[in-house]
Amino acid sequence: MKTLIGVEKRRSIKLSLSSLPEEIQVLILLRLPVASILTCKCVCKVWFSLITSPVFVKDHLNLSIQSKNPRLMFIDHVFLHHQYESVFKGNLPMYSVDYNSVASSSGDPICNIGAATRMDYPWPLECKGQHRHVFFCGSCNGLVCLGITYDIETKDDNMFIIWNPTTREYKQVTPQHDHMLAYGEYGFGYDCRIDDYKLVRIDKKSGCTEILVYTLGPDSWKTIGIDLYYKCNPGQGGVLLNGVLHRFGTTSTVTRNTSSDVIIAFSISNEELIHVPLPEGITPLAPEATKSMGLWEDCLCLVDNNVDIRTDVWVMQNYGVRESWTKKITISHTVVTKYCYPELIWSHKDGEILIQTSYRFVLFNPTNKRVRMVRLHDISEFLIVVQNYVESLVSPKGTFQRKTK
Repeated sequence: MKTLIGVEKRRSIKLSLSSLPEEIQVLILLRLPVASILTCKCVCKVWFSLITSPVFVKDHLNLSIQSKNPRLMFIDHVFLHHQYESVFKGNLPMYSVDYNSVASSSGDPICNIGAATRMDYPWPLECKGQHRHVFFCGSCNGLVCLGITYDIETKDDNMFIIWNPTTREYKQVTPQHDHMLAYGEYGFGYDCRIDDYKLVRIDKKSGCTEILVYTLGPDSWKTIGIDLYYKCNPGQGGVLLNGVLHRFGTTSTVTRNTSSDVIIAFSISNEELIHVPLPEGITPLAPEATKSMGLWEDCLCLVDNNVDIRTDVWVMQNYGVRESWTKKITISHTVVTKYCYPELIWSHKDGEILIQTSYRFVLFNPTNKRVRMVRLHDISEFLIVVQNYVESLVSPKGTFQRKTK
């Protein structure tokens, strides 16, 4: 009986909406929760055509980005190989939570979040009697890219997965067979010039750097060689801003007699590697002074951590202009400073910033200097952030429209 009532109710809603002009129907559908939009896609052919159209998908993506409430994807701690990589047997516990649920929590010293959602990933993960290694390459426009391998020392059974956690669509990508997945630095982004997505790998070679670029539409790889030798900070994901992937590291000549700190920036569209200028007066990279990249609202930021002393957060107000670097905050709380690579994950509208330390999240209030631990209900307190992503309808199997230069 309930099922019949539900069918009649959906039919009534569909008939009511269908009497409206198409542009009004689109506006209504765009403002529905994603789960409801996916349900509406199955109601009739007209709505299916509307919702799957490139214009609707892009309009929905823009609204999702403008809402400034992405989701935080993370894993429960099983056994950590290094940051952003998990080595595990059995099913990988993967969860997500929206940032508003963290920001809207009470002002207690411990921020307890109970609204985490268990992720349901649809691709098969057969054990084959070996450890599986999963590492995350990045996310863009609702697509999350990750790598999976069964044996870190071999090249067998390696794969990349480009996945939309919202729609559960995914595409499996075969890597180039002469490279081991687990070694290398990755990024994932959108090329607005050709309306396509690219996976980028920065790989160290003898005296030089090799950049591998995979393009989703044509399902193809290309290799770019660079004479300089780059070494990125281990275990840190790239930061995507305005179609450019950013990482902190060092560069040296072929002989490696001299080296210098550098922000490495790779343009997704131009497929060129450039350097972003550092702020003046920061501490040179050393075991007791580590650095990582992040985003402060819509600006590039640099987290400069002097272990056990202080953590400075620098923000580049005008992209590419060295003089626009501003020291935004200084944190002296040991919960943050005692770890080597604290990373700024998100800056909330209320002023608090979400920081990941080693396996933990903390909220820091720059105004009163208060630090709060973040814990999620029924999940181990040892968490590791995997990726930020927005809910979208973008398909990893979609038709990519080529644009002429």
